Amino acid sequence: MKRFPAWIQNKYVFTALVFGLWMLFFDHDDLITQWHLSHQIRELEQKKNFYQQQIEQAEQQKAALQHNPVQLLQFARTRYYFKPPQADLYNITFEKNH
Repeated sequence: MKRFPAWIQNKYVFTALVFGLWMLFFDHDDLITQWHLSHQIRELEQKKNFYQQQIEQAEQQKAALQHNPVQLLQFARTRYYFKPPQADLYNITFEKNH
């Protein structure tokens, strides 16, 4: 009885199998590393798309604020707490009772 089938004893098939196993598991660019890298690339592309959308929204908001002074004033009041010129601000402090 033979130990291995004839097709495995062929030196070319054996070399191809060893090469395939080496490339799949032991090489610097093995299958697991390639899977991790492709997963990381997908995550980075999603982040890139998200930030590109955020940039587009910021540019649209900037354009809207540059062309509409009423919207600019409302943005300044809500974002930076600017007051209208005729408004008076009062600072109310409460005493702490100990």
